[in-house]
Amino acid sequence: MISDGGRRQGIAAHILLAAPELVQYASRMARAVTPPDTDLITTTREGLWRVAGTRVSVDSVVHAFWSGSTPEQVVQDYEGVSLDQVYGVIHWYLTHRTVADAYLRTQDREDKKLRRILKAQHSKSLATLRRRIAARARSRNQAA
Repeated sequence: MISDGGRRQGIAAHILLAAPELVQYASRMARAVTPPDTDLITTTREGLWRVAGTRVSVDSVVHAFWSGSTPEQVVQDYEGVSLDQVYGVIHWYLTHRTVADAYLRTQDREDKKLRRILKAQHSKSLATLRRRIAARARSRNQAA
């Protein structure tokens, strides 16, 4: 699983910022996994699971839990989610591991697929940007 210290955000949530041509990809990303039957979790039209009433992904809460964050730390890291909600999502996850893990595996596959697409589409731009940043850093070091 992809993780960044419990602060993982699904790439799909940021698709529209990356490139307009990915909108078609986003519309095909609806998950084949059955949505959870609980008031704790809502499903977006793209099939992403969110903590009800927030923009916080269930993925983020579960990945934070996997990485050892306490529910209190999750509340501090993600604005808008309450301690009750975090405990509730963790409890739901632990009591519905089969469904939740299937969803998370699907998410991981889709995230990896999207990363490959973005890398292929933007590798030249990123290489140019990295060269410019390195040149600017070198010129600042020489000036100092």
